[in-house]
Amino acid sequence: MHSSLAAAARRFKAGTACVRLILFFLLLTLLLAPTLRVSANESKPALMLAKVYHPGLDLQDYWVSEKYDGMRGYWDGKQLLTRGGEPVFAPTWFTAGWPEVPMDGELWAGRGQFQQTVATVRKKTPDDDAWRSIRFMVFDLPAHGGTFTERIPALNAHVQKIDQPWLQAVPQWKVASHQALGKLLRLASA
Repeated sequence: MHSSLAAAARRFKAGTACVRLILFFLLLTLLLAPTLRVSANESKPALMLAKVYHPGLDLQDYWVSEKYDGMRGYWDGKQLLTRGGEPVFAPTWFTAGWPEVPMDGELWAGRGQFQQTVATVRKKTPDDDAWRSIRFMVFDLPAHGGTFTERIPALNAHVQKIDQPWLQAVPQWKVASHQALGKLLRLASA
């Protein structure tokens, strides 16, 4: 395992007391986020990044979802890539039937399984058994022409049409107040 990945995995494991809180660390997405982003390095996909919550934000402009503890994955319509633009060597069955529609998400093996996810996704030769525990949690269709609010139903319909259990749309929802958001966070970290 690459030394920086090993160090990250050790830090993740060391912080298990806070893992549930970190897992639900808010992925807030701007309602009017641009659908296409510009990347300084053309080999890297230009991906939207989460915004960190702070009191005073106008919550009407944001969607909330769980932050999964996996590896960022990007389907460019032809191949699966990491956030850094490196190819992911998934088994052919994993991406079979995926359309030429870019999908942004998280490769995830489940809560508390970050090390397993990294070990599986980083292998140059895919391990079928290990990949059976990986899901691609899709949270955006970056090439869709609409706002994020318009992309959510399109994403849900898209994932449903593909109909593979390892490809899942990340639930997104709105919250009415900072108190409701706090309650949601407390429930998730309990």
